[in-house]
Amino acid sequence: MVTYHKAHTGLIALMVAAIVSLGFWANPAGAEDCKQTTKSLRGDYEVLQADGGLWRFMEKSSRLKKDSMIGFQIDTKIQRLVVHLEGLCNNGKSLPADLLKDTTAQMDMARSINNKSTERTPAKKLLKMLTALNDNLNQVLQKHGL
Repeated sequence: MVTYHKAHTGLIALMVAAIVSLGFWANPAGAEDCKQTTKSLRGDYEVLQADGGLWRFMEKSSRLKKDSMIGFQIDTKIQRLVVHLEGLCNNGKSLPADLLKDTTAQMDMARSINNKSTERTPAKKLLKMLTALNDNLNQVLQKHGL
C-alpha cells in the first residue's frame, strides 16, 4: 500500500503542477479544476492524518515523544493551508499558483517524514527534518499572510 500511495501522490503532485503551470486558474472554466485540486489536496491531507499525522508519528517513538508538540504544530499548519485553499475555491476565487505549490511541497515533505521508520532513522535526523518542516510552514504562512 505504501508503494501505491507514493505513486498516487506523486501523480497528484505532477497533475497539480501541470494545471498550475498551464494557468487554468485564470479562466472561469477553471472553477471545476479548482474543486478537483482542492479535493485532491484534502485527500492527501487525510491520508497524512490517517494514523494521527506527524503528532502521532512522534508520539509512537519514545525518542521523539518529548518533542511531539512540533508534530502537532505541523499538522495544524498544513490543515490551515488546505482549509484556506478550499475556502478560496468555494468562494469562486482563483488559487494562487505559488501558494498551491508551497502547500504541495510542504505536504510532500510531511509525507516523506511520515513514511520513515523511527527505528532505522536516527531521532536527531528526524527531529531536524521535523523542525525544518515546521520552520518552512511558518515561512509559507507568513509569506501568504495566513
